[in-house]
Amino acid sequence: MKKQRGFTLVELMIVVVLIGIVAVIGIPNLTSVVRANQVTTQANGLVSAMQLARTEAIRRGVPVSACPSSDGVACGGTWNDGWIVALDSNNSGAVAATEVIQAGGGASAPIAVAQTAGTGYVRFMGNGLRDPGIAGNQVFRVTFTSCGAGDAREVVVRAGGRVEATTGDC
Repeated sequence: MKKQRGFTLVELMIVVVLIGIVAVIGIPNLTSVVRANQVTTQANGLVSAMQLARTEAIRRGVPVSACPSSDGVACGGTWNDGWIVALDSNNSGAVAATEVIQAGGGASAPIAVAQTAGTGYVRFMGNGLRDPGIAGNQVFRVTFTSCGAGDAREVVVRAGGRVEATTGDC
């Protein structure tokens, strides 16, 4: 007579309990990883827009601005609504939308994008430098509404045109 092989009910119950314990420990960690990735993605989108504005200013040899836009056509609204990269034909930062190069961004709740230092727009001159009329760095914070340690991202646009993103606390 052949001996039957398999798992007993007790062995299966022990495995199910162990899987449950691992899930209870792991799910909160997974949630924080997803939140951090959402904030990082939004910050990287803002960095990409700033780098595109600088690149286009150098390529075209004319001022190009990035500004908040709620409609993707003209400047207006908050950075949380979205932004556009466009030629700054009147050299004012309030882009006349003569040519929108890119529209995008926009944070969906519960992520917030806010400018904490500088003017309401970022303008790069034809030589790639940020507008010399704006003193200091232009700083943006991207956060989760229930922000914790290390959950914030700062996007800094320096006077020399360099754009960088760093991790910070709320």
